[in-house]
Amino acid sequence: LSGVIAESASCDRAEVVAETERLARRMQLRTVPDVRRSSLIEAPMAAGVKRPVVLLPSTLLDRLSLEQLAIVVAHELAHHRARDLRLEWLIAMATTIWWFHPVVWTLAGQLRSAREDRCDDRVIALGVDPHAYCRVLLDVAAARLASPAIAMREMSHPLQRRFARLLSGRGRRAVSPVLAMAGTLVFAGVAFAIA
Repeated sequence: LSGVIAESASCDRAEVVAETERLARRMQLRTVPDVRRSSLIEAPMAAGVKRPVVLLPSTLLDRLSLEQLAIVVAHELAHHRARDLRLEWLIAMATTIWWFHPVVWTLAGQLRSAREDRCDDRVIALGVDPHAYCRVLLDVAAARLASPAIAMREMSHPLQRRFARLLSGRGRRAVSPVLAMAGTLVFAGVAFAIA
């Protein structure tokens, strides 16, 4: 990932940078992440623990409107706000050490799903319409897949679960930080117990 960050360039759309700064203040981030574009990635991502960055695929910057990009950036800022990159390190370490154990992989997948749900909830809490949010998620997925509708139907794409949750109204409340911490502790406890 450090190679991707090194290759990336500063975002050349000033309105996207300004919107990122506004959203970061609204979400009470201590540091406003640098917004960068890269041709080496297919999906937006939060990166950098010491120097937070939001990486956007060059194709998305050219394809999406400012309103759509604001939603994408808000989701990545939510990952920074929740310090999800540190949690990802813990998950990666556990799945590397106990790569052979299915319980570790199951818990890792559930933690990742809960993390995405929490970020979805934070974006919706900013006042984003759930239907508009789902459309942007689908646009981002469409940029990566030749036929996202077929993939969702035949492979049970993860977006299918997220859409159902968001559009049913169950995605209006942020996942409790206490619940997220409890999940992390359970994950760590099971992983160390297996050792």
